Amino acid sequence: VSTQSTGIGLGIVGNALIKNLERTGYTVTSVLDVDKERYAEFADRGFSTPDNPRTLAEEVDIVFTGLPMPHHVKAVFEGDTGLLEGLRDGKIWIDHSTTDYEQTEEMCVQVEERGGRMLEAPVTGGLEALKKGQMTVFLAGDQSVADEVRPMLDDIYSNVIYTGRMGTALVPKVLSNMLTCEAVVSTQSTRYRMWTGVRLSDITVLILSVLIKTN
Repeated sequence: VSTQSTGIGLGIVGNALIKNLERTGYTVTSVLDVDKERYAEFADRGFSTPDNPRTLAEEVDIVFTGLPMPHHVKAVFEGDTGLLEGLRDGKIWIDHSTTDYEQTEEMCVQVEERGGRMLEAPVTGGLEALKKGQMTVFLAGDQSVADEVRPMLDDIYSNVIYTGRMGTALVPKVLSNMLTCEAVVSTQSTRYRMWTGVRLSDITVLILSVLIKTN
């Protein structure tokens, strides 16, 4: 596949993303992370490791980011050597980070003002599913840009759901995580009650009452 892509953030999401891209035949040319020790895993695969996000973005067609929190995304995005300065001439930024939708909307406006394009794309489904390319990705932003990258995302994820305008993808991702958590808690609660005869909900109420009395 001729499209050249890159990844910023080599944590759980970023690492799995890079491997899924390679596994499905896409060209990954470079990676970037604040923790340089993470480069060791990619050293023998010919990836470049630019000094900053701007240089990295200037070298490729599509930039993927997978960062843990809004302030991490902001740090990568801003400044003379930030990602924004490299997103020109139709380059696409696909942000898998767990971030703030208002910040995402503001960044999208700035990216488009410089001639770049951006998509919000949080993922959900769990670590094992991510490693196997079986995650769901919620995709938001300009429909034409989403359509352009859809074949790539269909290759590296099992389910791609377009949610509409920029900023609309985060809510279903959070709700999905909450429902997953609720299902896990429900299962464990049943097991715990079978083992001890005590419901986890009763323990929760007890803990809350203790916290209220001690504060």
